[in-house]
Amino acid sequence: MVYEIEIRELPSVTVATVREHVSMAVIGKAIGEAFGEVAEAVKAAGASITGMPFAIYHDVDPVEVEVELGFPVDRILDIGRVHGASLPGRRVVTTVHAGPYDEVVEAYAALSAWIDEHDERQSGPPREVYLNEPSEGVVPLTEVQIPLA
Repeated sequence: MVYEIEIRELPSVTVATVREHVSMAVIGKAIGEAFGEVAEAVKAAGASITGMPFAIYHDVDPVEVEVELGFPVDRILDIGRVHGASLPGRRVVTTVHAGPYDEVVEAYAALSAWIDEHDERQSGPPREVYLNEPSEGVVPLTEVQIPLA
């Protein structure tokens, strides 16, 4: 796949998230459950979701991942495991992967190669923004963002 790569300035954003350690064997199921948990907490707090779901991958190894899952929201909230925060604005290099989630590593490889070729440095964990809800006949779209120094 050919990736269009761009640098973008992301604004700061208020989010509601769950952060957890998850086995790579069940990552898809865990992501879906966490998004449901966050959405329920947002609704219970009388807040609103203001953007697409995302995942921040803090620590990844072949067996387990520490991931923060959530949504942009209109105000900070704290309910159970769901916590609110303000993510600071960032300069990122980004691309969109069209295809199965298990092939998104190709987008990461393209971004890593771009970072090396342009003498940039990664500064923090990558983020995936899920641009559509996959269903039968719909190709998943995942925006991969890597923060730059």
